[in-house]
Amino acid sequence: MIIGLVSALALGAVTPTNDLALGNTFIAGNHFPLGAFIVLFALAVPVNLLLRRAGKPAPLCAGELITVWSMIVVSSGIPSSGLMRLLVPVPAGFHYFATPDNEWAQYVAPHMPPWLVIEAGDASEWFFEGAPMGAGIPWRAWRAPTMAYGVFVLLFYLATVSAAALIRRQWETNERFTFPLCEMPLELAASAEGPVAGHDFLRHGGFWATVVVLIALHSLNGLQRFRPSLPQFPFHFELGPYLTEPPWRYFGWVVLDTYPMMVGIAFFARNEVTFSIWFFYLLRRVQEAVASFLGIPPGTAVFGWGPNYLLYQQMGGYIGLLCWCVWIARGHIRVVVRKVWRGDGVDDGGEMLPYRLAFAGLLVGMLGCIAWLKVAGATVTAAVVAIVGLMGSCVVMSWLITNGGTIMVQNRFSPSDLLVGLLGTRGRFAERILTPRTLTVMPLFETIFHRDLREIMLPSLLNMSRASAPYVRRRQVLGACMMAVAAVTVLAYVLGVRIGYTWGAGVLPDSWAYAHCTTYPYDYAKRAIKDGITFEDHANLRNLLIGGGLVLGISAIRSCALRVALHPAGFLLAATYPGDRIWFSMLIAWALKSILQRLGGYRAMRTARPYVYGMVVGDALAALVWIVVGWWLRNPDQRYFILPP
Repeated sequence: MIIGLVSALALGAVTPTNDLALGNTFIAGNHFPLGAFIVLFALAVPVNLLLRRAGKPAPLCAGELITVWSMIVVSSGIPSSGLMRLLVPVPAGFHYFATPDNEWAQYVAPHMPPWLVIEAGDASEWFFEGAPMGAGIPWRAWRAPTMAYGVFVLLFYLATVSAAALIRRQWETNERFTFPLCEMPLELAASAEGPVAGHDFLRHGGFWATVVVLIALHSLNGLQRFRPSLPQFPFHFELGPYLTEPPWRYFGWVVLDTYPMMVGIAFFARNEVTFSIWFFYLLRRVQEAVASFLGIPPGTAVFGWGPNYLLYQQMGGYIGLLCWCVWIARGHIRVVVRKVWRGDGVDDGGEMLPYRLAFAGLLVGMLGCIAWLKVAGATVTAAVVAIVGLMGSCVVMSWLITNGGTIMVQNRFSPSDLLVGLLGTRGRFAERILTPRTLTVMPLFETIFHRDLREIMLPSLLNMSRASAPYVRRRQVLGACMMAVAAVTVLAYVLGVRIGYTWGAGVLPDSWAYAHCTTYPYDYAKRAIKDGITFEDHANLRNLLIGGGLVLGISAIRSCALRVALHPAGFLLAATYPGDRIWFSMLIAWALKSILQRLGGYRAMRTARPYVYGMVVGDALAALVWIVVGWWLRNPDQRYFILPP
C-alpha cells in the first residue's frame, strides 16, 4: 500500500508538467494508463529479480503488485483529462478572454455565479501570462471556486464508487465480461509467483525480440525529429494528400495510425469488437462523403461536435445501450433492491461496498450533484438531464471498456444537447427549462466534467475489481485506491494551478485545454442567449432514433445469435476522436487474430502470446524513453508521441 501511494503521488506530481506543459506522451491518456503499467512492469520484473537474487524468494507477491497497479490506475487520470486538465483553466478563462467583441460581459456575465469562475484582475491574467518574479500565486482568488468544485467532485466520486459496487456482479459474474485490459497486468502479477506454465513469457526470446524491435523503430522515428534525413517507420500515415479527387475528397481527415500497444491489447478482445470498430468507422466516412457530395446540411451545431447527424446518432446509441444494459440486468436489479429493502437474499460480502451502502451513496451522490447544479442556477429539469446524462455516459463507456476492451473512449455530445437539440431555446416551453442562467451554467459544467471523458474513474474501478479478485479482498483494495485518489486530487489541483502561474498557460502546447475549452462554453452561452437556437425540422430526433434503434437492434440480434460479426462498440466509437485514431490498429488486430485462428486455432493463439505481450511492453518502454527525452529537451516541437495525444 505504501509503494502504491508513493507511486501514485509520484506520477501525479509529474503528470501535469509532462502532459500539459511539455506535451509528451500522456502518462495516463486512456484506460490502460501508461504510468501504471510501467510501474507494474518495473516491480514485477527488474525489482523482483533483484530482490530474489538478494535471497528473498517472493519479495513482491501477486496481490501486492495488483494493489499497487490498482491504486495508480484508479487515480492516474485525475491530474490530466480525468479531471484537472479542464477543471483548472476553464474557470480561469472567463474574465481573461472576455472582450467587447465577444460580448460575454453583456450576455453571459449577468448570469454567471461568481463562485464558479476566477475573479478578474491579476489572478486570471497571471495564470495565462505567467506571474511576475516573486509575486507568488493569488490563492485567495481561487478559494471560492476550489470549495465549490471540490464539493461537486466529492459527490460525483461518491456516486461513481457506489455505481461500480452495484454494477460489478452483473458484468463480471452474470454476463461474464472478458475485461481485456486486465489481461496483461494479471499475467505480470502471476509471473511474480514463479515460472508457472502460461506465465513464463518473460523467458521467451520472441517477447524480448519484439520489445527490442519496437524500441529501435520508435527511437529511429524520434531521432528523425533532430535529423530529418533519417528514414522513418510509418506508424502514422495520413491519406489526405492522396484523397484529392471526388468522391474520395469528401471522406475528410483519414489517418492510418498503428499503435502496437493497442494492437496487442486488442488481441484479447473479441473479434466482433475489433471488426466493428474499423467497419463502422469506414461506414461513418462513407456517410459523411455521401452527405457532402449530395449537399445535405450537417445540421445546426449545438454544444457538442458536429456534424449534428453524427452527434445525435451517437447520443441515441448511448441511450439505447444504456436501456439495453438496464433490461439485461433487470434480474440483478431486483436482487439489489431486495437486499437494500429487506436486507436478505444475495451475499454482498465480496463486493467493493455493501449494497445498502452503495445504493445510499449513489442516491446521495447524484441528488447532491443535481442540487449543486440547481444552486448554480440551472433548472431542475436541466440539472437532472445533466447528471443522469453524465452518469449514463460513464456507465456506457465502462461497458465499452470492460466488455469490448477498447483502450480509449470518448463521445461527441453533451447531455444538454438532448434538450437544446430537441426543443431549441426559443418558445414558452423551452424558455422555462433553458433559462439564460441555465444556458450559462450548463456549458461551463459540461466542458469541465463531460467534454473529455478519456480517463474517467468508473471503468478503472471495475478493472481494479476484476484484477484484484484472485488475490486480494475488493474492499481492502478499494480503501487503498480511495486513499490514493484523495491524495492525488489535492496534489494535482495545486500543481495544475501552479503550472499556469509558473509557465504561463497561454503559451503551453496544450491548446485544447488552455485555448479552445477556455472560450468555447462562454461563446456558446452568448450565442444561445443572444441569438437563440431554433430548429425547423425533426432531423435531430430522427437521427437520435436511428442511433438508438441500430444499437438496440445489434444488441438484440447478438443476444439471439452469438456468432454475429457486429458489436455496438464499433458504432459508438466510429464518430469520435478515438475512432479516428485507433480504427486502423483494430483492423490490424482483427486481421492478425483471424488469420491465426484459421491457420492454427488455439495453439497458434497461445504461440503468439509472447509476441503480443512484447508489443505492449515495447511501446510502453519506448514511451518511457521519449518521456525522459522530452523532460530533458523541454522543447514541444521535438516531442515524439507513442500513443494518441
